[in-house]
Formats: sequence, C-alpha cells, structure tokens
Amino acid sequence: MHRLGMRRIVVALAAATLAALPVAGLPSSARAADAPVSNAPVSNAPVSGAPPAASGPSSAAARSPDAALSPDAAAGRALAFDRGMGNCLACHVIAGGELPGNIGPPLRDVRTMVPDRKQLYAVIYDETARNPQTIMPPFGRNAILTRKQIGQIVDFLETR
Repeated sequence: MHRLGMRRIVVALAAATLAALPVAGLPSSARAADAPVSNAPVSNAPVSGAPPAASGPSSAAARSPDAALSPDAAAGRALAFDRGMGNCLACHVIAGGELPGNIGPPLRDVRTMVPDRKQLYAVIYDETARNPQTIMPPFGRNAILTRKQIGQIVDFLETR
C-alpha cells in the first residue's frame, strides 16, 4: 500500500477510536462525537481564571522552549503535531500541542521515562516488538514514517 494511503488509514482509525471512547464521568450523550458542531471560536484562556500571559513577539519567543530547537528537533515537532503524519497528539499530551488525546502516556520528561535514545526510537518504529498488546501504530514497520522522520521525532521528544 502506498505510504500516503496508510497514513490516511492510521489517521482515520485513530479518529474513529477516539470518537468511540467514553469520557470518564460523562454520559455517552455528552461525548464530543455526539455534540453539535459549533463555529464559535475556541478560547485558549487558562481554565483557572487567571489572566492570560502577556503576549507579543519578544515575550512569546523568550518563553517558548521551541524557539531554541535544533533543525531536526523542529522538524520532529512539526511531524509529531501534524495530524496527517506522526499524529502523536491523537493519543498523547505534548507541551505546545493543541487538542491532545489521553490514550497514551503524556510525553513530558521523556528522557527520564525512556533514557536510552535507541529504545525511544524502537518504541516509535515498532512498539509491537516489545509489547504485542499495544495500540500504538508501528510507524516504521508500516512505513508511515521514514527512519529519518522517526529520528527527528526522537530529537524533538528528548527536548520535552
């Protein structure tokens, strides 16, 4: 199967799986998949009610850990957040990502969680080799991502 076709299948499966999952504490009628669609703008304001942080080109760049990413880590960030490529946000919370899933573990302190770079690469390449019961797609084995792209995602995740 063509790599682009496989990516579309993985994205569609992830979206269908997420839409079918019950949300803890909410009746099935309150799931996002059942909610009416609204064109109202989404607010990114903090839930705590605290005022939003100061914005502006200089203050945002100074606070953003992504401003100092290497070229490969920046490419990895783009792949991880791309809903048609890595689509890591379908299952994981990653700092800086919008609308994350919660099926997989949050990807923070990744170097503590997986200190060996080769092991992190292997998890992304084909987690089924280590854990046959995983629902994580084998991105490398199924040629969803190239070896270089997986390496770039590893570079990015090691900055989290």
